[in-house]
Amino acid sequence: MNKYTLVPAAAALVIMASASPALAARPNLGASVSLGASASSTETRAQIKANIMGEREAKAKARGDKEIDRRISILTDLNAQVASMTKVSDAVKASIDAMVKSQISALTSLKASIDAETSTTTLKSDLQSITQGYRIFMLVVPQAHIAIAADKIHTTIDTITALSTKLSARLSEVSRTGADVSALQTALSDAASKLADAGTQADAAVSMTANLKPDNGDTAVAASNRTALKDARAKLQSAMKDLQAARADLKTVINGIKKINASTSAASTSNSTQ
Repeated sequence: MNKYTLVPAAAALVIMASASPALAARPNLGASVSLGASASSTETRAQIKANIMGEREAKAKARGDKEIDRRISILTDLNAQVASMTKVSDAVKASIDAMVKSQISALTSLKASIDAETSTTTLKSDLQSITQGYRIFMLVVPQAHIAIAADKIHTTIDTITALSTKLSARLSEVSRTGADVSALQTALSDAASKLADAGTQADAAVSMTANLKPDNGDTAVAASNRTALKDARAKLQSAMKDLQAARADLKTVINGIKKINASTSAASTSNSTQ
C-alpha cells in the first residue's frame, strides 16, 4: 500500500473520530418514545378504571335511591291509611304515625348521604343499611297493617251488631205469634258473644304491637318483635273466625224468621179458605 491510498483512509478515520462525540451526545430517541408511550398508557388505563368505577358508583347510587323512594312511597301511603282509621285509639294512631314519619325522615337523610358519598366503602355500607338498618318491611309495615286490620274488624263488628239489634227486635215480634224462637235466640246470643270476642282479639293484637320499636341490630329485640307480630296476626285470625261465626249465626236467625213467617202465612191462608 502506497502513501496515496493511506491518505483517504486516514481522512475517513479523522472524520469518524470527530463525529463520534456528537453521536454519543445525542439522546436515545427510541427509548424516549418508549417511556412516553408507557406513561401515556398507564394514565389511560387509570382513567378507564376511574371511569368504570364512577359508572358503577353512579348505578349503585341510582339503585339505592330507587329502593329508598319505593320505601318512602309505601310508608306515605300507609300513614294515610293509618290517619283514616276511626276505631283505633288516637294514642295508637299517634304512635304509628310517629314511627312512620321517623322512618321517612331517616330514609330521606340516608338518600342524601348516598348521593353525596365519595367513599366506596361508606357507600357500600349505606346501601346495605337500606335493607338491614331500616326495618320497614319487618316491623313498621306489619305493625301498621295490624292496626288497620283491627280497625276494619271493629267497623265490621259495628255493622253486624246493628243488624243483630234489628233481628232481635224482629224475634220479639215473631215470638208474640206463639212461634218457638228459642233456637234463634240462642243463635243471636252466640253471635253477640262472637262479636265481643272478635273485638277483644283485635284490641289485643293492636296493644301488643303498637309500641314496638326497630331492633337496630339487637337480635333479642328482633326476636321479641317477630314473636309479637306473629301472636298479633294469630289474634286477628281468631277475630276473623269470630266474625264468620257471627255472620253464620245471623244467617240462621234470618232463615229461621223467614221459615216462621212462611209457616204463619200458610196457616193464615189455610184458615181463610176454610
